[in-house]
Amino acid sequence: MSHSPSLKVMLAVLAVLFQLGSANAFDDTSVVTAEREASGMRSDLQRVQVVLDQFGVTDDQLADQRGIVERLRLDAVVQGAKLNPSLDDMRQQLNQLGPAPAEGQMETAAIADQRRGLNDAVARLTAAKKQFDLIAIESEQMSGKVSAQQRTQFFQRIFKADKSIFNPQLWQDSATGASLLFSRFSGLISVWWQNQAPNAHWAGLLLIPVVIAGFWSLYRLLSSNIQKWLPTRFEDSLQLSPLRRLWRVTWGAFALVMLVGLLNLLVLSSMDVANLLTPRFSLIVNAFLGLISPVLIKTGFAYLICAPAQRSARLIAVDDRAAGTIPIFVLFASLVQAFSSELTVVSDELLLPVSLVAGQSALAAAALIGLAGLLLVALKRQANNPPVDVPEPTYLSWFVNLMPVLWILLMFAVFGLAFGYLALAYFIAGKVLDTVLVVVVMVLIHHMIDALADTLQNPASSLGQQLRRMTSMGDRGISRLALSFRTVADILLVVLGIPWLLALWTVTWVDFRSLFNNAVVGFRIGSITISPINIVGLIGILISGILLTRFITGWLDKRVLTQTRMNKGVQNSVRTGANYLGYILAGAFALSAAGFDFSSFTIIAGALGVGIGFGLQSIVNNFVSGLILLAERPLRVGDWIVAGAGEGIVKKINVRSTEIETFDNCTIIVPNSLLITEPVRNWTHRDTLGRFMVMVGVVHGTDADAVSKALLEIVAGHPKVLRYPPALVQLARFSPQAMEFEVRGHVADVFEAAQVSSDLRFAIAKSFADRKFVIPTTLDLSARK
Repeated sequence: MSHSPSLKVMLAVLAVLFQLGSANAFDDTSVVTAEREASGMRSDLQRVQVVLDQFGVTDDQLADQRGIVERLRLDAVVQGAKLNPSLDDMRQQLNQLGPAPAEGQMETAAIADQRRGLNDAVARLTAAKKQFDLIAIESEQMSGKVSAQQRTQFFQRIFKADKSIFNPQLWQDSATGASLLFSRFSGLISVWWQNQAPNAHWAGLLLIPVVIAGFWSLYRLLSSNIQKWLPTRFEDSLQLSPLRRLWRVTWGAFALVMLVGLLNLLVLSSMDVANLLTPRFSLIVNAFLGLISPVLIKTGFAYLICAPAQRSARLIAVDDRAAGTIPIFVLFASLVQAFSSELTVVSDELLLPVSLVAGQSALAAAALIGLAGLLLVALKRQANNPPVDVPEPTYLSWFVNLMPVLWILLMFAVFGLAFGYLALAYFIAGKVLDTVLVVVVMVLIHHMIDALADTLQNPASSLGQQLRRMTSMGDRGISRLALSFRTVADILLVVLGIPWLLALWTVTWVDFRSLFNNAVVGFRIGSITISPINIVGLIGILISGILLTRFITGWLDKRVLTQTRMNKGVQNSVRTGANYLGYILAGAFALSAAGFDFSSFTIIAGALGVGIGFGLQSIVNNFVSGLILLAERPLRVGDWIVAGAGEGIVKKINVRSTEIETFDNCTIIVPNSLLITEPVRNWTHRDTLGRFMVMVGVVHGTDADAVSKALLEIVAGHPKVLRYPPALVQLARFSPQAMEFEVRGHVADVFEAAQVSSDLRFAIAKSFADRKFVIPTTLDLSARK
């Protein structure tokens, strides 16, 4: 079908106009959006700078501003990366237009307008991208400044010298501050009561007992079914005592946290429904909840570990008296710590004098030091005289090894109280208790994981039986699964536990947000950008490619190769080649996803060549030799070979080496290069036809023809001796003791030659005995030709 010249010109003009219009619309939208985003981020960054330049910026304000800065940094990097596809697309359109005409040459107005618009859009987008990059750099620098300011304020507050605990003025000021606190607190309650009592909906407070009664009724209703279900399902699945004891603590702690959270929500909701929760009074309510919540959780957790009323569930080696005393110590310590913390918040909100906070810190630090010291003494006494009736294994015995460190920290706190460093003393005493709690939680989780893994490996446990039924795995597979489970769980514990511990000792979660941002956007070393996220993605794609390759080669082996008539050597070559191809493709996809530029492959190849020249030549030599073995197939899987390293059956041809299994069931690992460069005897290279030879001697004077005829009859009577080539009997030599005969024949499978030779020897011994042929006892049959 032909078109007129005018129609062709019209279609060309319409196509150019359509491309021009769509490109300009897209470019304008992306450019305006990018410029607006960059301008907004620049304004946010300037507002953060204004806040930081103010005098008396608090720790909370610094933390908030640093969070904003980190968010701006991440957004700037992400927005800058989003512009790359648009820039590449516009540059590609410019390349399609061709180079700009030389001076004095003309081009059509449509093409000139499109070129001008694209150049303008590229320039504006490039400027916006530079703005994003600049904002990211400035945000990173500002985050570092805020971090330094946070550390400075922290150390100034902690190491600020105040009155000693032995100074009476400290306690006089504290008493004055406490009186003022009581006055303002009572005034706040009085004002709240006068304003809210007349308009309160007191029925809303009934929400608390109603909900509690509802939960209790539901529990009583379902308790019988739960008790019936637990012994058959839950208890049977936890047959091992260690797992059952650890599970009791884990589940109890989780339930305790959920109940405390529900109680907080219930109190706040009921007071809100009753119209009693004013913004000012919520300070007192939150302080009350902040006081009782950690006390209940920590004390309940200690009670679950010590199990005073249930010795069989106890996790630590202490007697009944200590098991009942330790939760009391934890109760008072957590009460003092929570009360001091909430009192500090209330004092700041009520604008109370600093002297009250100083006295409260000194008193709380002294109480915590005393309680911690008494607890350490009690635990040390129990360690010296451990009870014998606590079930094994017991946990947390490592705590005794930490006692010297804890005593040193407590002594520093005592010196801080004595010399006026009250904030430091309270900080050390409080953080020591929190750190011990966190470490105990991590250790118990670690032991819980170990106990669960042991239960899964035990085929007699219900969990082990269920896992074997669900996965159809054997003991070895279950053992590997348990090992992987333990390893991953321990890594997660470390990754989550270390930030938790650092967060206790003044390192804020914003610091870890900065580390997370570095993991997302990467960090630069010279001109190279390293992104841990990209590295993780590369590893993930590589592992996925390897698993997919193994799946495909497994399918190829089971569904295709086994159905063909190819021998095992050819099947192994095809399977190994498919493996290599899959691994290469997986590596290529992984490198591409990680942003590897294959245009610089020549540089990598040059560096690889230098590496090969210095230290990798042996590895590459063996790898290439392995490819030659797979291509030429001088030996294949299943061949019987004799090499310098030994004699045996080829079991596997790997990338670097070949596995040979000797007839003594010993595996020899032979580098592939040796099988290429050195002589190798292959009994089954072209076929499995093999020859055997049996030597026998008779005394002089025996009829040689009769012996030869008898031997041929014996050989002909064996079903595995081939008729062609025919068997042969030779009179090999005359020795002083006998006439020595050699019986030579062939079998279809060389691996049966040894058994056929043995069968023939048995038959010769029997036949010669019947024929009265005498075999000399001193005959030397070691010589062979």
